[in-house]
Amino acid sequence: MREGRHSFRSVPASVQLVAVLLILCGSLRSAEAAAYYSLNMNSQTTVSSPEVILQNGTAGTSTIYTNSTSAMVSVDALNWLAGWDNRVKITVNSSDIDEELLDFPVLVYLSNSSSGENDADVSFIFDELGNNRKKIAVTTSDATTQCYVEIERWDDSSEKAWLWVKIPNISNTTDTTLYLYYNKDKADNTAYIDDTASGNSTKVWDSNFKTVLHLNQSPSGLSDDIKDSTPYANHGTSEGSMNSTDLVDTVIGKGLEFDEIDDLIRVPNSTSLSFNKSSGTCELWINWANATDGDHQIVMASSNRFTPGANDGFEWASQGDGDHFFYPWGGDGNNYNLGPNPFTNGVWHHLAVTYLYTTREVEIYIDAVNMSFTTENVPTYWTQLANASDWLWGGNPDRPTRYFDGIFDEIRIHSETKSDAWIKASYESGRDDLADFGSEERNMEDSVDNNTSDVGSPNDIGTHSNFTAQQYGPDSICDTLTEEDTLGSWGNYSSELLVNPGAEFGNTTGWTATGPNTADFAAGYDCPSGSAGPHIGSYAFYWNSPSSSSDWAYQEADLSPWLSEIQSGDAQILAKGWLVCSEYHDPPWDIVRMRVVFYDNSSLEISSDTYDTGELGNLTAWTEFGIENYTMPTNAVKMRMWFQTYESGWDAGNADDFTVKVRVFRNYELDLEVQWTEVDFSEENEELCIYGGAMDAENLRVDVRNGSTWETLFNDLSSGWNNISVSSYLTSSNFTIRFKGGNETGDTAQDSWNIDAALLHIWTTDAMTHDYVLRINNTDTDSWQIRLKEASDSAIERLQNCTICFHNSSDGTSNQIVIESGGYAQDVGPWYDLGSFQTIYIAMTVGAKSTGTSYVRTYLEIRVPGTTVSLQYVILFRIT
Repeated sequence: MREGRHSFRSVPASVQLVAVLLILCGSLRSAEAAAYYSLNMNSQTTVSSPEVILQNGTAGTSTIYTNSTSAMVSVDALNWLAGWDNRVKITVNSSDIDEELLDFPVLVYLSNSSSGENDADVSFIFDELGNNRKKIAVTTSDATTQCYVEIERWDDSSEKAWLWVKIPNISNTTDTTLYLYYNKDKADNTAYIDDTASGNSTKVWDSNFKTVLHLNQSPSGLSDDIKDSTPYANHGTSEGSMNSTDLVDTVIGKGLEFDEIDDLIRVPNSTSLSFNKSSGTCELWINWANATDGDHQIVMASSNRFTPGANDGFEWASQGDGDHFFYPWGGDGNNYNLGPNPFTNGVWHHLAVTYLYTTREVEIYIDAVNMSFTTENVPTYWTQLANASDWLWGGNPDRPTRYFDGIFDEIRIHSETKSDAWIKASYESGRDDLADFGSEERNMEDSVDNNTSDVGSPNDIGTHSNFTAQQYGPDSICDTLTEEDTLGSWGNYSSELLVNPGAEFGNTTGWTATGPNTADFAAGYDCPSGSAGPHIGSYAFYWNSPSSSSDWAYQEADLSPWLSEIQSGDAQILAKGWLVCSEYHDPPWDIVRMRVVFYDNSSLEISSDTYDTGELGNLTAWTEFGIENYTMPTNAVKMRMWFQTYESGWDAGNADDFTVKVRVFRNYELDLEVQWTEVDFSEENEELCIYGGAMDAENLRVDVRNGSTWETLFNDLSSGWNNISVSSYLTSSNFTIRFKGGNETGDTAQDSWNIDAALLHIWTTDAMTHDYVLRINNTDTDSWQIRLKEASDSAIERLQNCTICFHNSSDGTSNQIVIESGGYAQDVGPWYDLGSFQTIYIAMTVGAKSTGTSYVRTYLEIRVPGTTVSLQYVILFRIT
């Protein structure tokens, strides 16, 4: 799972499967034999070949070679138009089509209650798009070849839309499939989609359509206010008293109501509308207010309407008291009629008339039923239609008593005689009874959208270099995740400095005393035998009854050997000391106070802190005390460690075996959370897909927040796509993961990793299932075990999914090789029993996101149960 990205779902593919018995590879071409041998050069075995043969499947075209251990199988896979998140399948049932139709415009009606033959609710399209009507695409059955679409009307407030889609081929033997894609985040698809009489919408109507008037514009009386959808631009102009109130709801969106007084639509003469000794078809939807009352003109086209013998007229009308309907104008005063007006008042009917000049054939269809009008009624001198004349719909100023009373919709003029099957399909489509809608299908690629998440503790640790790079790609522009130095425990450090080195620490060597009573600072005091507490050397330092808290002793350390470490990170101070009791006091209440002062290279004091350990008591073991987790300034050059020991009341204090250590600590950690919000979590398939760039030596772990705990999804991300199902975790609209370093304790090396994209891939559609592409037949009484194991691959990143499995009638299905979003979710299958004389089927589902060729080579391993000895065959899946 969201062009040019990770793992995108469902794409066309034909799959070739080649199974080759390696021990027979000599029968192959030499180049092939070398390739197959190289895959198995370490798979030597002394076992004889089991009696297993490969046989034809039922899906696609199979070829089994003479040794029955090699095969080639070709199948097709499902497509998905790359970059589109949502779609719905539309089916034109072949049972509704009487003959193959080419370049046929089908009505696609969208509504929240009654779309198509199955009265579907497709309100989910409006939920996604609102009024973004051009963010759609319609494809043929391959799911990637786009069709031209005209938007006649889009009413998102009432959740209704009328689209006309040009379908290259509609079969009368197999159902025809369309896919309507929609995605609010896409740019307007104006290469294929547009409003009436705009842009590429005119391509819906092939060159035989001379005029298509949807009559969905409000009449204004201005020139060309009634738009023609064809490339010929034979627009009409409303006349009479027509105005916006005459735009009314009809069987297909909106139409125009005529008042029987002066309303008409005039389509001016044009070369494209002059059918000289030719053929044609006219059709429209019509609703009569009163079909039996007086004369009503539907259309007239003639330049000599009152000239006897002018033989160039064409007219549809009812005349008198409805006792005549339809006649071609012949100028002789005769009516060549169908008989009484067949229409029902207030009911919508589809009317079509076809005419063929050469044979004087005229056919009239009402609701796709041929009314059997006979050619003998057509005058011999009717030689031409509408030569140098306007087409007048609904009325004629020269015949003011013949204006139409009722509603028109969807007027079309063709320059060819349409067949019965075409007219039937046009009628069924116009009443929205030709297409069936499926359920909404999702194929979403939702980029991570929040890098400030901190749902778990501790707070985020580490840095992003370019977080937006996680939201797009992969495109080789990465977000670099870098560990942060969080300091370690006392045991984790990278360098150590002894401030008072030496075998005997219990003396005043190197120490300088300050204060009013520095003379009381004794050196070389010999701890008498039998004194309380162990000690290392024979000397101690002490104050003999210091009288002031200003008495201190210090030792200075040069930090220059550690400057590079200090300045590149953090340092801490650790003081270790052993305090013994006073010779004359039992128990002693010795108190130690320490202070650290740092100086820069100008010997200026830059920081100081005092640490008071309190009364330590009678210590009998080495004790760490004093300064803990103190951060050393990065510009420190020298350090002084000040020391003061005394007893309560400033009596004499003693200290033995005292040393000070400076340690530079490192502990690099990464704990960066990222989050998706407002995720669609109701779909059946949900994957986390992370594309890794350059990976450092340390593992990069990915955890998912599951309620109040973290659970690991990936122990170590690798370069390329990393894909895993998260359906069990994605249970709410928020989804949170974290990137975590693999070594989070005592890590003295700072690592960084590149992430090129982090996506949630969510979909509902399944790839096309092929059951079965091949079968394995055991012709022996012995039982075997079989499995598939990935050997090598190329270009599998284009595969949205590919599952290869075993199954039979009794033991269920065993998934063997599973590819999800361009990467392996499973590259070796579990062992599957192949009993004596048993047949096992190899089935597969496959879909891809783009065209190309992918190869998945697998071993078919066959072994004796309970042993580790097996034979390996190779099956090569070639997916294009």
